[in-house]
Amino acid sequence: MKQTIGVIGLGNMGRPIAENLWKAGHALVIHDVRRQAVAGLEGRDRVTVAPTPAAVGASAPVVLTVLPSAEVVEAVVAGNGGLLRGMRRGGILVEMSTSKPEVTRRLAARLARRGIRMLDAPVSGGVLGARAGTLAVMVGGDRRAFRRVGSILGAMSRRVFYMGPSGSGHTMKLVHNLAANIAFFGACEAAVVGMKLGFPLKTIVEVLNAGNARGYHTEVKLARFVVPRTWNAGAPLAIIHKDTKLGLALARRGNAPSSIARAMFGYMDRASKKGWAPRDYTRLIQYLLRDPRP
Repeated sequence: MKQTIGVIGLGNMGRPIAENLWKAGHALVIHDVRRQAVAGLEGRDRVTVAPTPAAVGASAPVVLTVLPSAEVVEAVVAGNGGLLRGMRRGGILVEMSTSKPEVTRRLAARLARRGIRMLDAPVSGGVLGARAGTLAVMVGGDRRAFRRVGSILGAMSRRVFYMGPSGSGHTMKLVHNLAANIAFFGACEAAVVGMKLGFPLKTIVEVLNAGNARGYHTEVKLARFVVPRTWNAGAPLAIIHKDTKLGLALARRGNAPSSIARAMFGYMDRASKKGWAPRDYTRLIQYLLRDPRP
């Protein structure tokens, strides 16, 4: 069934998610604080640009948020002109950012008091997956609301996993990102060892991808973004740094091992303090070449 869907946040991930929903025939009500972010969507049939999150919520029974941090999510939901001022009873908020589970549960409780259900539904697959509509989605929250948005999630994803109650989706995403970031960091560190010993990066990556070391991060991140020096995987180091910090907090709460993640976070922390935070995270390999300290 085609319906009107709100999308707040039209960045590297939100924009292709909105595009796929539009291609599936849904009408969109969109908002982004950056005016340039709506360019190319504004003016299309079935697309309305709203001035505030509240205006999005007043016009769409289902709203998706794709935002950079838990703090931004909280402001969009509960701040001045936020969704709480516009969404109607019976509405569903699908929060697709990588966020803090405790913030998710708190916002879900506030929305529930207004008769609005919230699902945390972060995604994995990166910009390439968002464009192709092949994302993996991890969902927490009310099962009935989850069933109601099944066709919407299907327009952007290859696999959808129901993880449990509110906060479960965001928790699983942080677990996922720990694994993904460790795999990428490990591939970079190994490549730097080879480069320091005199092998060309292109050859190193070819060998890694011919053997048991191959994986998504060697086949895509290193081969597509690092070897050709395009550095455009679609996320700044600041985002990866933030996600790792949130994952480490989860590990502490669960009394779980995190020595590898802590070592990785140390490198990211030092790189960020030296001005690397705004750069694409694939440039981390350049930092490792310059500052090999553990």
